[in-house]
Amino acid sequence: MQRYNNSATRGGVTTECIGDYFINRDSLSALCKDPEHFLPEMRQAAAVKWYELGMLSQSKAAEVAGISRSEFLAALSRFQVSPFQYNSDEIADKVKR
Repeated sequence: MQRYNNSATRGGVTTECIGDYFINRDSLSALCKDPEHFLPEMRQAAAVKWYELGMLSQSKAAEVAGISRSEFLAALSRFQVSPFQYNSDEIADKVKR
């Protein structure tokens, strides 16, 4: 493996070093992200997904993403994820109890 600054070549594939990770340059290109902006975006994507799965509250997900709660709400919109963790049937069921 040859290293040049923040990049490396492994098996003929050029990668970028982001934090402790090596990401294929073609993958970064496909995502339209430069190495500097990829890691924060990856943290936001993970936090949004974990919120969507009900694993984290909005405030904890925002903390994981490293952004404010209002910025997290904007990220939910960007990733097309509802800010509500209950659907209408679940809310109606809870009201009936």
